[in-house]
Amino acid sequence: MFVRAVSMMEDFVVEQLSNATSKELTLAEVHKRIHNGERSYLCDQCGKRFRYSSNLKVHKRIHNGERSYLCDQCGKKFSSSSNLKVHKRIHNGERSYLCDQCGKKFSSSSNLKVHKRIHNGERSYLCDQCGKRFRYSSNLKVHKRIHNGERSYLCDQCGKKFSSSSNLKVHKRIHNGERSYLCDQCGKSFRQSAHLKRHNRTHTPENPVNADHEAVPAFPQ
Repeated sequence: MFVRAVSMMEDFVVEQLSNATSKELTLAEVHKRIHNGERSYLCDQCGKRFRYSSNLKVHKRIHNGERSYLCDQCGKKFSSSSNLKVHKRIHNGERSYLCDQCGKKFSSSSNLKVHKRIHNGERSYLCDQCGKRFRYSSNLKVHKRIHNGERSYLCDQCGKKFSSSSNLKVHKRIHNGERSYLCDQCGKSFRQSAHLKRHNRTHTPENPVNADHEAVPAFPQ
């Protein structure tokens, strides 16, 4: 009886060790994905790949609209606890991520990473129709509306449609007379920063340009 009990105990110990070894091997294999770039978990809706099944699960909430994490300060909802955590930094003013090139601070590492594209000139988002490159995926998305003709933003004063909210905002300045871009040399004002930039060249002797497009004097003549 004693011998049988010892034998059963040995079998139990061997099984536990085997399971532990198997678990360790599994963790090692999962960890290796960081180094070899393996992304085995595919989203069947957008084709994006993930390193871990848990990341895919969180990602799918984007498609199904699930937002279970509520900000108790403003009521905004998020698809993951990590996104909520980053969002809360807006309320508490925490900005722990510092740009080593210009000193600007950000509330998340991802925002800092995006910001750094300004310094390194990275434009990873390529339009497959015209070859133009963009710094942000959102800019590429807006740009593609030029090719497909999508104009979802309607001016409620004249009915003209635009491909982005920013273009609609600029257009509305025609109706409300807003000219926020002021030349600090002659006082002329402009509706768009691009127009002011072009106008500023007229004050440079080595590169004279007739660039008073949509300009009005800010001060009485």
